[in-house]
Amino acid sequence: AGFQAYRGVLVGAGIIAPLIRVLESASESSKEFAARCLQKLTENSDNAWSISAHGGVTALMKICNNGDNSGELVGLACGVLKNLVGVEEIKKFMVEEGAISVFIKLIRSRDGAAVSQISSIDILLTMASGDESIRQIIVKEGGVRALVRVLDPRLSFPSKAREMALK
Repeated sequence: AGFQAYRGVLVGAGIIAPLIRVLESASESSKEFAARCLQKLTENSDNAWSISAHGGVTALMKICNNGDNSGELVGLACGVLKNLVGVEEIKKFMVEEGAISVFIKLIRSRDGAAVSQISSIDILLTMASGDESIRQIIVKEGGVRALVRVLDPRLSFPSKAREMALK
């Protein structure tokens, strides 16, 4: 999946469904590899529907919502979801499934890894871009307070997280 020329072959061979099964039930390291592969495959939005049709959005959301997963895995899952929100119907499904509150929770997480916090901010930015109704949901869910907290100089957040929060 790391090579553009092979992505179509992989998708045509039916790689999406097995990768999603790995996300649902394999070891953490296997899930990370599967998420990396899906992130590469979703750089082309044509594959978004295939991932959605196989239950990938739900599986990725569960990873983001499960506090037992590593920050690296959550960051990868957020990366795939960010690639998928470009499809309006998938974005609406994610909002209906509570994605905004999940990402705000990840931003607020004190023990969360920087990569998952940065990825959560990034996906909220992508979701809200050009969509007033999503911005209103983010405000209502406490997203502004979470982002302002990231900007607090007394707290230790990475500079990349602060930059994303400003955006």
